[in-house]
Amino acid sequence: MEQHDRIRMLVGAGRYDEARKQLMLRLVDDPEDLFAHLLLVDCLIELKDFSAAVAHAETAVGLAPEFAETHGCLAFACLMANRLADAEMAAKIGVAIDPESVSCWLALGTYYSRKSQWQPALDAADTVLALDPQHHEARNLRAVAMRGLGKLDASQEELRDTLRENPESEYSHCNYGWNCLHRGQIEEAEVHFREALRLDPNYDDARRGALETLKAKSPIYRRLLAFLLWLGTKTTGMQWMIILGILGVMIAVDRTVEWLQLPPVAAVPIDVVVILLGAALAFSDAVTNFMLLFHPFGRLAMSRWERWQGAIGGPLILLAVGTMITSRIVEMKEMSVINSGVLTLVLPTLLLFQAETKWARWAMVGALVLAVPLTIGRMILEFGPDGLPLLVLLFCLPSIFIYRWWILITYITCVALDSLGEEG
Repeated sequence: MEQHDRIRMLVGAGRYDEARKQLMLRLVDDPEDLFAHLLLVDCLIELKDFSAAVAHAETAVGLAPEFAETHGCLAFACLMANRLADAEMAAKIGVAIDPESVSCWLALGTYYSRKSQWQPALDAADTVLALDPQHHEARNLRAVAMRGLGKLDASQEELRDTLRENPESEYSHCNYGWNCLHRGQIEEAEVHFREALRLDPNYDDARRGALETLKAKSPIYRRLLAFLLWLGTKTTGMQWMIILGILGVMIAVDRTVEWLQLPPVAAVPIDVVVILLGAALAFSDAVTNFMLLFHPFGRLAMSRWERWQGAIGGPLILLAVGTMITSRIVEMKEMSVINSGVLTLVLPTLLLFQAETKWARWAMVGALVLAVPLTIGRMILEFGPDGLPLLVLLFCLPSIFIYRWWILITYITCVALDSLGEEG
C-alpha cells in the first residue's frame, strides 16, 4: 500500500513517466495487481501511449470483469485511441453492470459527443450530474452537448458557472473559448484559449483553438470558420450529404449549360466557387494550415505534422483546383488527362495527412505507391516522350513551394530531357 501511495503522489504531481516506471516494476512482482493496471492506464494516456493504455485496460477487465469501473477505464482508453466502437461497447457493458457508474456514463456521453450525437450526449451528462451534481467533466460535457444542439446561451451560462466554481480549469476555459468562436467573439476566445494553455501547455484542443483564432483574424477565413463550426455540429453522415450536395450543384450547373447550349466558360464562375468551397470543406485542415505558414506566429504554434500538412497539402490543393478549372476552360483532351492524373495523386496524399490511425495512413501510402506508376504510365501513353518534361514539372511543382532547390532541379531536368529529345 505504501508503494501505491507513492505512485499516486507521483501521478498527482504530474510526474507520469516516473510513475509509469514504478508501476511497471510493480507489475513485474505482481502481474495481477488491478490497481497498478488501472493507474498505469491513466499514466499512459497522459503520456499519449494510447495503444499500451488500451492493452493494460483490457488486462484490468480480464482481472475484474464484474467491476463496472474496469470497463469505464477501458472505454476511456479506447476513446483516446480513437477506437470508438470498442469504447461504446465497453461503456455500455459497464452501465449494464452498474447503472450508477459515473465513469461509464461519462465515457458513454463522451462517445456520443465524438459522434456528434448531441441529444444522447446531453442525456448521459445529465445522468452523471444526477449521480454527482458537482461533477466537473460532466458539466463541461453538458455545455458541449448544448452547444452542438444550438443552445449557445445555455451552454455559455453552464460554463460561466463552472468557471466561477473552478477558475483554474483548463477544460472549462477551452470549452468557453470554442463557444466564443461559435459566437464570432474572436478576441474573447483567444483570451480563454491562452488561459487554458497557461494552465496546461500540452492541451492539444486549446492549442487548436488558439490556432483557429489566429486564422479567424482573416475576414475571409472568419466566414469559412463560421460555416465549418456549424458543419461540425452535424453528424458525419450529414456532413458528407452537404459536401455531396455542393458537388451536385456544380454538376447541375454544367448540365444546364449543356442543355442551353451555352459555351462551357459560362459555368466557370460557379464551378470555381464550388470547387474552392468543396476543397475547403473536405480538406479544411490542409487549407488553413497552409494559410498559417504565412502568419508570423502561426508557424511556431503548429506541430511538425501540421506544418507538413500545410506545406504539402496547400500547394497540392491549389494545383488540383487549378487543373480542374483549366480543364473546364480549355477544352482539350490533354488537360483532362492532366487533371485526372493530378487528382489521382492529390487525393491519397491529402487523405494521408487526415488519417487518424496507423492502418489508415499505411493504406494511403499503398494507394500512392499504386497511383504514381499508373499516372506516369498513362501520361507517357498519352503524350509520348515529348510529354516527359511536363510530367517532371507536374511532379515537382508542389515541392517548389516547400524546398527552393527543387526549382533548380526541375529546370535542369526539363532542359536535359528537351536536349535528349532534340538529339533523338
